[in-house]
Amino acid sequence: AVRAPQRSLMTAYNELVLPQKTATSRKQISTHKTAIGHFEQFLNQNDDRCLEPIVILDGSKSVLRDFAIWLIKARSLSSCTAMTHVTHLKMVCREMREHNWLNRMPASPRGNELQSIERTSSRPKRQVSKSVSFDDAARLMAACDVATYPRLGDVSPSRFWRCMIVWHALYGPRTQDIYAYRDSAKTGLIWSDVFFDAE
Repeated sequence: AVRAPQRSLMTAYNELVLPQKTATSRKQISTHKTAIGHFEQFLNQNDDRCLEPIVILDGSKSVLRDFAIWLIKARSLSSCTAMTHVTHLKMVCREMREHNWLNRMPASPRGNELQSIERTSSRPKRQVSKSVSFDDAARLMAACDVATYPRLGDVSPSRFWRCMIVWHALYGPRTQDIYAYRDSAKTGLIWSDVFFDAE
């Protein structure tokens, strides 16, 4: 028998999800709780507000899709952020289903169907970064031949800049993250790891 839904989604998150996620950061927990809070706001603006959220979610074919559309249109969130909210709710639903708080999982929207939904006109247009083309990269590599700075020991300026261009092309400009890949503690690059004296 399915347990009578007498608890809120936040209670379900605190009692069912958090004990399973002992390594979850405070920031991630806050993100999960924000998604739950937004879902409760969405329900309060609809005719179903007299029903408990758990009842509404149980086997619903449309509530998560409607929620995602509301996030995009009313909250001016991107379709990607809306899908992230849905993913967080599905995580709670999976635990509720596992503990018989739900009979069936609610249906989830597809990301591509959300991308086609128009955002509210008040949302500012995002500046889309221009990617470096292969032609641009080839011109940068060719320009390395005339570089005169920096000269680091046996490394010529042209070799230094070629390495930097390839490095940034592969990993992006956040060079401190590259250090984290080699750092077993995954702390990233910190000042105690930086030496200004030549070794």
